[in-house]
Amino acid sequence: MGWPVGAPEGLPGHLSVNSLLHTVFAAAAFLSLIAAGLVFARRFAGQGRRGRTVYSAATSVATFVLTVPPWSEDSASLRFAAAAVIISSWLAVVSWWLRAGPQALSSPYCAAMSSEEAQRL
Repeated sequence: MGWPVGAPEGLPGHLSVNSLLHTVFAAAAFLSLIAAGLVFARRFAGQGRRGRTVYSAATSVATFVLTVPPWSEDSASLRFAAAAVIISSWLAVVSWWLRAGPQALSSPYCAAMSSEEAQRL
């Protein structure tokens, strides 16, 4: 590792409580976002939105592949950074789609809504 300057090379012999909590909650966050990607892929598939389905599923798979062991000590930071960029970009895009309103989602439920109901979404 060697960062910051002067830090010993390699992984520490034991994890601090802060380090352990960081690892546990980061894993939970990544797994939650991966699961959300798969849930949205299923939703988009049900709506017949092939592009959004493939994008959501591919993002989840790519993030999973980048964040599961085995990692080498040299590539772990780069893999996690890449996974964070990929899944965060997906989250921003899906949020933008949802913000666009029910017409962007094209579900039968949304199509049957009045404009007042749609604005509350």
